[in-house]
Amino acid sequence: MESKISNKPVNDAIDNFMTVTGKSTVAVIIPLYGYWSDIKDNPLVKERVLSVVMQRIYSHTHQLYLIFVANPQTVPNDLNDKYSVANVLISMAQAGNVKAIEVDRNASYSEYIETGMDCALNETNAQYVMVFNPWVMIQENGIDVLVDRANRADDAKVISGFDFRSLVEPEAFDSARINIPTEELDLSLNFLAMPRFMADLIKVDSQYLTHQYLERDLWQQVMSKGYAVITSQRVPIFPFDFPWNKYETKEDKQQDKEYFGKKWGFTVDY
Repeated sequence: MESKISNKPVNDAIDNFMTVTGKSTVAVIIPLYGYWSDIKDNPLVKERVLSVVMQRIYSHTHQLYLIFVANPQTVPNDLNDKYSVANVLISMAQAGNVKAIEVDRNASYSEYIETGMDCALNETNAQYVMVFNPWVMIQENGIDVLVDRANRADDAKVISGFDFRSLVEPEAFDSARINIPTEELDLSLNFLAMPRFMADLIKVDSQYLTHQYLERDLWQQVMSKGYAVITSQRVPIFPFDFPWNKYETKEDKQQDKEYFGKKWGFTVDY
């Protein structure tokens, strides 16, 4: 996942004069995977991560449908704490266009994404579908920039935000800009968008037990249909540390590796 996509000067010129995407409807899938009250000293809950990252989930241009996927029995719910996950969800719901979709406590990350995607396609009229992992900081207007990039007339139809952690410190993230942003052939579900037709073409394979093989499977699906998947520095993101190794075991990865190999005819290691 490290190949570079061409960045020609003419592309930069087109960007400078590109018409901003008109007002569209965007379904934002927010998997509350890991936001569980039955996890001792859960850092996502303890550090009030959801309250922090959701402050950037808005649009000046587009109408948003927020689709929270969660297990309601384990969502942290402290009536005396306005930053409690349940209270954050209630405050978001007051703005309207919010759906809460239930999954089992033992549902995998893949099942969270599959459930959210089904809701986006079957219960909304969204023109764009987006996935946002709720432990990721995006810049102001990040949603608008991501949708505009997904609307650009090229082969890249699945666009992910670019992980800026190796380039800037947290305190410099909001002001970080790159004059000539690069784009790489890669896919990350941290912050991702695609037009609706693309979401209709692919299928979230819930048999995967790990996020890495799910991402690679989605990449393979998109590429097999003749489109490109990219991460773009036009859309910088700053993911907080998420303890994937607590939820996805070596045995899970081995099982996914074997399943991926049978499905696609080659294997990859993570």
